[in-house]
Amino acid sequence: MPTNKTSDPATLTVEEAAQRLGISRTLAYELARRDELPVRVIRLGRRLVIPEPALTRLLSGQSHHEAPRSADPIQGERERSATGLE
Repeated sequence: MPTNKTSDPATLTVEEAAQRLGISRTLAYELARRDELPVRVIRLGRRLVIPEPALTRLLSGQSHHEAPRSADPIQGERERSATGLE
């Protein structure tokens, strides 16, 4: 069965996520099994995948519940005021 590899995948394997996090494959699988990996893990049958945007947010210092921040400080302040997140 051919695979459709893109340059920007929506999900990563546990091995790919471990590499980006700088941890071993074994530790990444153990954390995923215990539901202690700091990003959402999706189970597809026996396969585990991690959403790439969630891992990118984690590595950029944003929590997985936090929306991406505006690059414009004024706009960011307006967004926080509008949502009550001051």
